[in-house]
Amino acid sequence: MEVEERNYVVEGASGSSQEPGPSAAGAPQCMLIFDTLVDRFLEGLVEAGSYSRFARCYWRIYKLQPEISRSIYHQFVDQLQKSIKEQIKENAKLSQSVLAGRKRIEQMQKDIERRRQAWQELSKVQRER
Repeated sequence: MEVEERNYVVEGASGSSQEPGPSAAGAPQCMLIFDTLVDRFLEGLVEAGSYSRFARCYWRIYKLQPEISRSIYHQFVDQLQKSIKEQIKENAKLSQSVLAGRKRIEQMQKDIERRRQAWQELSKVQRER
């Protein structure tokens, strides 16, 4: 059984193509690395779930109506990539919120320590009187 495969252009989490372009030039280095990792993951996923594998699994449908099986496969892969990207974006937002919360806690801890030291100094001055 000979099966034609369609090459998918995998987009990064930010919607950029595999190669960082001018729009990615201003992005932080960590986001470029993250986008590259997402791209590689999706490429591997598409390769692992190639159309030839799909057609071998559903060979009865492929034999009867190859165009319909190809259409189903492409719709499935497109939807899977979209869902994964959406989930990754949501996770990135959540992680940013967690990091912001951690920074806020760190700042609050510093403020508490500063106030504690100020109270100790005030208490020391009052005892010396």
